[in-house]
Amino acid sequence: MADFIEPGTDYTGVDFSEIQEMPEIIARQRFSDCRFNSLSFLETRLDGAVFERCSFDFTRIGGTISRCAFLNCSFRYANLLSAEFDGCKMTGSNLADVTNAGYIIRGGDWSYTEIAKIRMKRRDLDSANFTGANLFDCRFENCDLSDVRFDNAIVNSLDLKGSKLYGASFAFVNFGQVNFKGCEADVDFAITFARANGIKI
Repeated sequence: MADFIEPGTDYTGVDFSEIQEMPEIIARQRFSDCRFNSLSFLETRLDGAVFERCSFDFTRIGGTISRCAFLNCSFRYANLLSAEFDGCKMTGSNLADVTNAGYIIRGGDWSYTEIAKIRMKRRDLDSANFTGANLFDCRFENCDLSDVRFDNAIVNSLDLKGSKLYGASFAFVNFGQVNFKGCEADVDFAITFARANGIKI
């Protein structure tokens, strides 16, 4: 178990769960198979760090998280408050059981993640990738979802009401679980939607 995080040092298999003081910034460091359970990152800036198979269970995370990678990480019962994930790679991570799903997604790779009960309004998701993601009771209302990819996503109640879908991709998605009311879309999407619903064009 470590007592502190040394700047510029990479770590493997270290338990930071009882660290006394978090650093002001964690930048361009790599952490593999580490535990950060129950820690507060509210005063720590994350920039360009890589976390692989790490546990953030019961943590508190807020502020902007820039260009970080969270690969196959766990966020069980984490409180993400108003965290903003800007251009992050989240592949394979589990965010389904967070206690506060008020976080913001701005671009990045969210493929094969598990996400539940996120609520976003009037936000630009900046071409985010949700390929193969498991989306449960998620709401992106009046958002700009242009060029966002939902291909092969497992969807259980996805509300996109009033959003822009220009260039968005929904290959092999169950449209019966998606609310498209009031959405704006291009011709290609309209054709795909019509065919998926048995409408002859």
